[in-house]
Amino acid sequence: MNNKDLSDKESWEMLSREIHYKNERFSIAKEKFVTPRKTEGLYYVMEGNPGVKIVALDGDDIVLVEEFRYPIGERILEVPGGGTDDEELEIAARRELSEETGAEAGSMEYCGFVHVLPGLIRGVCHVFLAKDLTFHERNSLDDTEADSKVVKLHKKEVYRLLDNGEISNSLSSSVLLLVRKYMDL
Repeated sequence: MNNKDLSDKESWEMLSREIHYKNERFSIAKEKFVTPRKTEGLYYVMEGNPGVKIVALDGDDIVLVEEFRYPIGERILEVPGGGTDDEELEIAARRELSEETGAEAGSMEYCGFVHVLPGLIRGVCHVFLAKDLTFHERNSLDDTEADSKVVKLHKKEVYRLLDNGEISNSLSSSVLLLVRKYMDL
C-alpha cells in the first residue's frame, strides 16, 4: 500500500513513515497519520510477503498440522501454509503443502484470501483447496517445524473442532470458514 492508497481511505493522511526493523521475512514501520476527524495517531505496522494456506482434502479427511507455537507455549492444530518467498502463489502453496505434510496435490484450486491481523499487519494470506493427494516423506522441515505432526481428521470432525473453538489459530479458522462452501458436510 502506498500513501495514495492510505489517503484515499476516508481522508486518512500519512504524515511520516520510518522502518524500525527489517529482516528477510518482514519489516516493522512506524507510521504517523491524521484521521478523518483531524486527530493525529501512530501505528506500528508489520509488512511482509503474502502468505498461503492450504486446505488439503484426502478423501473425506482434512490434512492438518499439529505444531508447537513458541509465542503461546502450546501445540495447536493448524492448516498447513507459510510464506511465498517471492514465488507465484500456487507454487508456494504446493511447496508449503509438500514441506509440512508430505503431500503433493493433483489439483489445487484458488479460493480467495484473508487479511492477516489487519490492525497490525499489512498483508494477506491466499487460500487454496488441494485435492487428489499423494504422500511422500517430509524432508524439508526447518528447526521450528521439526517436531510437528501431520494429523488427518474427517472433515466433519474438523468443522466440529472449529465450531467448538478447539482450533484456536485465527488464520486457520478463517481459512476453514472460507473454504467451508466447498465441503460436502
